[in-house]
Amino acid sequence: MDIPANEQSKSDDRRENEILGIRLFSAAPEGFNPIEATPRELLAYGYPARPDPVLRPRLHKLWTKMMSRPMQIIEPHFAVITKEARGQRKDYGPPAGNGWCGSIAFASSASVGQPNAPAPEAVAFVMGQWIVPHIVGPKPGNCVCACWVGIDGGGGAENPSNDILQAGTTQAITVNWHGGGDYSSFAWCEWYPADPVAITNLAVSPGDTMFCTICASSPTSAVIHLLNVTTGTGTVFIKTAPTNVSGQPVNVQLAGDTAEWIVEAWVDEDYDLGRFGDIFFDECIAETRNGYTILGGRGNLEPMQDVNGNTIAVASTKADELILIRYTDPSP
Repeated sequence: MDIPANEQSKSDDRRENEILGIRLFSAAPEGFNPIEATPRELLAYGYPARPDPVLRPRLHKLWTKMMSRPMQIIEPHFAVITKEARGQRKDYGPPAGNGWCGSIAFASSASVGQPNAPAPEAVAFVMGQWIVPHIVGPKPGNCVCACWVGIDGGGGAENPSNDILQAGTTQAITVNWHGGGDYSSFAWCEWYPADPVAITNLAVSPGDTMFCTICASSPTSAVIHLLNVTTGTGTVFIKTAPTNVSGQPVNVQLAGDTAEWIVEAWVDEDYDLGRFGDIFFDECIAETRNGYTILGGRGNLEPMQDVNGNTIAVASTKADELILIRYTDPSP
């Protein structure tokens, strides 16, 4: 008996997702209201767990705000991003520049103002919101600007981790064959050192407000939510740690050493950082496995330099949960 085309397509998608380390949730029934849902229903359909209003009032307020908005949760479709250069650690150094600008908050900062926090702590949850920038090229040629939130990878030589779990949006201008520029804007996720994957059916445009959460249920599994607040469309899926990269087995686990809110330029000599003006990261909150809070505005603020050591982007704190990243390249 032949397999119906639509069933074969679904089977192919499942196999592809397994290769990418992706698992999907069951679709919520029509008319599902997360505000009124039980904890079991929220878990079954992939919605963020409802924070305790007494123990975690800040997160409960934000959860209620986000879940009260009209939204359509779609089943995500994925495609591997083959162009992006690899080696996205903060300390990849010359000749590519340092590549990151934003806030890097260490898990150890969870004990600040919370003297009973056990040590060592490990980041297990991060969230953030930003407006997708409209970039222009600083000069003729290709340019790019990625905005993301993540866990791990920002500890540098003193606190190394062999992974970065991140999700966000990218805007790129790529010169086409007749000399013009093709503008692309897309959402994506990555568990480095595996390849990043684009979420091809979650539409993203300059000016859209994006909200993202990453919740690690274990050192090798995390739930990622990406919501386009402007369009009211979002998606949710489980991402598992890579076990094989380029045909070689790898042992990747979250260390939970840092949480990040970052603007990034690809590590690729063919792409400059696109001029983006100002980007605000709001709702910059992370939590440890033991439930202690980390605020992005109190993290280490990292500027970005180009290959010549010129500062081309700087970060500043506007509030405990609000970070401003500003493009500063003075070159014409």
